Amino acid sequence: MSHSHIVKTLSHPRMVTYIKEMGSIDKALELYLWNSKVSGALITPMHICEVIIRNVVADTFETEFGEHWPWQRRLELTLNKHYRNELTSAREKQSIRHRTSKVIPELNFNFWQQMFVSKYDQQFWNQHLYSQFPNLPANQTISTMRESIFNDLEKIRKLRNRIAHHEPIFKKDILDVINRITKLTNYRCQITSEWISPHYLIEEILAQRPLSK
Repeated sequence: MSHSHIVKTLSHPRMVTYIKEMGSIDKALELYLWNSKVSGALITPMHICEVIIRNVVADTFETEFGEHWPWQRRLELTLNKHYRNELTSAREKQSIRHRTSKVIPELNFNFWQQMFVSKYDQQFWNQHLYSQFPNLPANQTISTMRESIFNDLEKIRKLRNRIAHHEPIFKKDILDVINRITKLTNYRCQITSEWISPHYLIEEILAQRPLSK
């Protein structure tokens, strides 16, 4: 088997990072496959995290604005132009009016994360953060915990974007991101966290990382 043909198929610019890391084409291809396996294994925890976060925000919106919150002008007025446009676009993709459950998945991860910026403390999180995340530490302020959640989501989102664009993640602290996802899941529901965590196979795959020559 000619490994040079594989590198050409995948493209040399894509593979050069792996070749520099491993010192040879054959070892670089091993790392590339391993990187792909890790990326695939992260889909499940990131799926769980995104569903939890968007449900937290959607539940908060429903409490504040009612079941049909995506169509409420009061909500639109709280959003800056960019996210107001995202909400409008998400609504317009739906053929059946006032089906909130169909709007939610049309809004991207960044939209949900941005609802945890400090401007929403007074409007949403002072009243709802601890009810939406009942297992948050009780000895911290709401603003501190809201900021912590935002920062966790930032780390998760950046890694998620690299995976979505098939970029190298072998130098990233994967376990740190998994720990952040597990923490957020536990904040929301300990039972859910205990159910899903054993299905994260990251540590097993991390242990299989190929060594350079």
